[in-house]
Amino acid sequence: MTPSMIRTMIMALGTATLIAAVAGPARADDDWHHDRGPEFREREWHEHEWHEWCLSHPVAYAYPGYYCPVAAPPPVVVAPPAPVIASPPPAVIYAPPPPPPALEIEVPVHIR
Repeated sequence: MTPSMIRTMIMALGTATLIAAVAGPARADDDWHHDRGPEFREREWHEHEWHEWCLSHPVAYAYPGYYCPVAAPPPVVVAPPAPVIASPPPAVIYAPPPPPPALEIEVPVHIR
């Protein structure tokens, strides 16, 4: 295949994708649960209220064996302090100084 043929195929694929996206149904519907009825909305509201209650009562339980899903605090680990080891200072490595700043201008001159 030649490069122009590949480029043409990519352009055709992109155009077909764009046309399909424009012609397809719009899916940005805010009322996505309109067909589920009031029971669904009521259950959503109860779950929301339950979650809010759990966050304000982290150690309470709703029924035996179930505690509110709140993240546990991190475990406390007590360790002895690290021993102090005297080490020699790091070696000093001298590097040559950087070159001084310069301005280089290249002018092409063609003399015949």
